[in-house]
Amino acid sequence: PSAAPPERPAAGEEVTPLDIYRRLMVAAATRKLPDDLADQLAAALDEFREARGRKSLCACLGLRGNGVSTIQALTALEQRNAALLAALAHAHGGDPQASRWRRIGNLCDAIRRYQRSGRVAPAPLTALQGKLQRQIERAAATGLSLPSNPTHLWKILRESPAFSCK
Repeated sequence: PSAAPPERPAAGEEVTPLDIYRRLMVAAATRKLPDDLADQLAAALDEFREARGRKSLCACLGLRGNGVSTIQALTALEQRNAALLAALAHAHGGDPQASRWRRIGNLCDAIRRYQRSGRVAPAPLTALQGKLQRQIERAAATGLSLPSNPTHLWKILRESPAFSCK
Protein backbone atom coordinates (compact mmCIF):
# COMPACT_ATOMS: atom_id res chain seq x y z
CA PRO A 1 0.00 0.00 0.00
CA SER A 2 1.28 3.47 -0.85
CA ALA A 3 1.46 6.08 1.88
CA ALA A 4 -0.21 9.44 1.44
CA PRO A 5 1.98 12.45 0.67
CA PRO A 6 2.20 15.21 3.29
CA GLU A 7 -0.84 17.49 3.36
CA ARG A 8 -0.62 20.82 1.59
CA PRO A 9 -1.57 23.82 3.77
CA ALA A 10 -4.87 25.48 2.88
CA ALA A 11 -4.65 28.57 0.68
CA GLY A 12 -3.84 31.61 2.79
CA GLU A 13 -3.01 29.49 5.83
CA GLU A 14 0.08 30.58 7.77
CA VAL A 15 2.84 28.00 7.47
CA THR A 16 5.08 27.64 10.51
CA PRO A 17 8.53 26.07 10.71
CA LEU A 18 6.87 23.17 12.54
CA ASP A 19 4.54 22.66 9.56
CA ILE A 20 7.51 22.63 7.17
CA TYR A 21 9.42 20.23 9.40
CA ARG A 22 6.47 17.84 9.69
CA ARG A 23 5.81 17.89 5.95
CA LEU A 24 9.49 17.19 5.25
CA MET A 25 9.48 14.28 7.72
CA VAL A 26 6.36 12.78 6.09
CA ALA A 27 7.90 13.29 2.65
CA ALA A 28 11.09 11.53 3.79
CA ALA A 29 9.12 8.64 5.29
CA THR A 30 6.79 8.21 2.31
CA ARG A 31 9.38 9.04 -0.34
CA LYS A 32 6.78 11.39 -1.86
CA LEU A 33 7.58 15.07 -2.27
CA PRO A 34 4.55 17.18 -3.22
CA ASP A 35 5.08 19.76 -5.96
CA ASP A 36 4.46 22.76 -3.69
CA LEU A 37 7.03 21.52 -1.16
CA ALA A 38 9.54 20.77 -3.94
CA ASP A 39 9.04 24.31 -5.29
CA GLN A 40 9.52 25.78 -1.81
CA LEU A 41 12.73 23.79 -1.30
CA ALA A 42 14.08 24.71 -4.74
CA ALA A 43 13.42 28.41 -4.13
CA ALA A 44 15.12 28.22 -0.72
CA LEU A 45 18.15 26.46 -2.21
CA ASP A 46 18.41 29.11 -4.96
CA GLU A 47 18.19 31.86 -2.35
CA PHE A 48 20.85 30.12 -0.24
CA ARG A 49 23.18 29.78 -3.22
CA GLU A 50 22.72 33.45 -4.17
CA ALA A 51 23.30 34.61 -0.58
CA ARG A 52 26.85 33.18 -0.70
CA GLY A 53 27.11 32.57 3.02
CA ARG A 54 25.34 35.76 4.13
CA LYS A 55 22.21 33.79 4.98
CA SER A 56 21.81 30.31 6.43
CA LEU A 57 19.86 27.55 4.70
CA CYS A 58 17.50 27.48 7.70
CA ALA A 59 16.75 31.19 7.17
CA CYS A 60 16.18 30.60 3.45
CA LEU A 61 13.78 27.76 4.25
CA GLY A 62 11.91 30.02 6.68
CA LEU A 63 12.94 27.93 9.68
CA ARG A 64 14.96 30.74 11.29
CA GLY A 65 14.93 34.52 11.30
CA ASN A 66 13.46 37.56 12.98
CA GLY A 67 9.97 36.81 14.17
CA VAL A 68 10.25 33.10 13.34
CA SER A 69 9.69 30.75 16.25
CA THR A 70 11.94 27.72 16.45
CA ILE A 71 10.59 24.23 15.97
CA GLN A 72 11.34 23.56 19.65
CA ALA A 73 9.37 26.64 20.78
CA LEU A 74 6.42 25.75 18.55
CA THR A 75 6.45 22.17 19.82
CA ALA A 76 6.48 23.36 23.45
CA LEU A 77 3.59 25.73 22.72
CA GLU A 78 1.62 22.93 21.07
CA GLN A 79 2.28 20.60 24.04
CA ARG A 80 1.31 23.27 26.59
CA ASN A 81 -1.90 24.07 24.75
CA ALA A 82 -2.81 20.37 24.40
CA ALA A 83 -2.32 19.91 28.15
CA LEU A 84 -4.45 22.98 28.90
CA LEU A 85 -7.19 21.66 26.63
CA ALA A 86 -7.03 18.27 28.39
CA ALA A 87 -7.14 20.05 31.77
CA LEU A 88 -10.27 21.89 30.67
CA ALA A 89 -12.09 18.55 30.44
CA HIS A 90 -11.41 18.03 34.17
CA ALA A 91 -12.21 21.58 35.26
CA HIS A 92 -15.96 21.19 35.58
CA GLY A 93 -15.83 21.27 39.39
CA GLY A 94 -18.09 18.25 39.78
CA ASP A 95 -20.70 19.53 37.33
CA PRO A 96 -20.21 17.73 33.99
CA GLN A 97 -22.79 20.13 32.48
CA ALA A 98 -20.71 23.21 33.35
CA SER A 99 -20.34 25.65 30.46
CA ARG A 100 -17.03 26.15 28.65
CA TRP A 101 -16.69 29.60 30.20
CA ARG A 102 -17.30 28.19 33.68
CA ARG A 103 -14.67 25.48 33.06
CA ILE A 104 -12.22 28.14 31.83
CA GLY A 105 -12.78 30.12 35.02
CA ASN A 106 -12.30 26.98 37.14
CA LEU A 107 -9.13 26.09 35.24
CA CYS A 108 -7.71 29.60 35.75
CA ASP A 109 -8.45 29.33 39.49
CA ALA A 110 -6.67 25.95 39.58
CA ILE A 111 -3.67 27.37 37.67
CA ARG A 112 -3.38 30.27 40.13
CA ARG A 113 -3.51 27.84 43.09
CA TYR A 114 -0.91 25.65 41.38
CA GLN A 115 1.35 28.65 40.77
CA ARG A 116 1.11 29.66 44.47
CA SER A 117 1.42 26.25 46.10
CA GLY A 118 2.22 23.60 43.50
CA ARG A 119 -1.21 22.04 44.06
CA VAL A 120 -4.61 22.64 42.50
CA ALA A 121 -6.33 22.00 45.83
CA PRO A 122 -5.44 21.09 49.41
CA ALA A 123 -4.51 17.45 50.02
CA PRO A 124 -5.92 14.91 49.65
CA LEU A 125 -6.90 15.47 46.03
CA THR A 126 -10.04 13.91 44.65
CA ALA A 127 -9.69 11.78 41.51
CA LEU A 128 -10.93 14.71 39.41
CA GLN A 129 -8.49 17.13 41.07
CA GLY A 130 -5.67 14.63 40.53
CA LYS A 131 -6.42 14.52 36.80
CA LEU A 132 -6.53 18.30 36.68
CA GLN A 133 -3.24 18.50 38.63
CA ARG A 134 -1.48 16.12 36.20
CA GLN A 135 -2.56 18.12 33.14
CA ILE A 136 -1.48 21.42 34.71
CA GLU A 137 1.87 19.83 35.63
CA ARG A 138 2.19 18.62 32.03
CA ALA A 139 1.52 22.16 30.77
CA ALA A 140 3.99 23.64 33.27
CA ALA A 141 6.67 21.11 32.26
CA THR A 142 6.93 22.81 28.85
CA GLY A 143 8.59 25.76 30.56
CA LEU A 144 6.10 28.19 29.04
CA SER A 145 3.96 30.49 31.15
CA LEU A 146 0.54 29.26 32.19
CA PRO A 147 -2.36 31.61 31.51
CA SER A 148 -4.32 32.46 34.64
CA ASN A 149 -6.56 35.05 33.01
CA PRO A 150 -9.80 33.59 31.57
CA THR A 151 -9.76 35.80 28.46
CA HIS A 152 -6.13 34.89 27.72
CA LEU A 153 -6.86 31.18 28.24
CA TRP A 154 -9.92 31.44 25.96
CA LYS A 155 -7.77 32.99 23.20
CA ILE A 156 -5.18 30.21 23.54
CA LEU A 157 -7.73 27.39 23.55
CA ARG A 158 -9.81 28.66 20.64
CA GLU A 159 -6.70 28.38 18.42
CA SER A 160 -6.68 24.61 19.01
CA PRO A 161 -8.38 22.59 16.27
CA ALA A 162 -9.75 20.24 18.97
CA PHE A 163 -11.50 23.08 20.84
CA SER A 164 -15.15 23.68 20.09
CA CYS A 165 -16.51 27.14 20.85
CA LYS A 166 -19.96 25.65 21.46
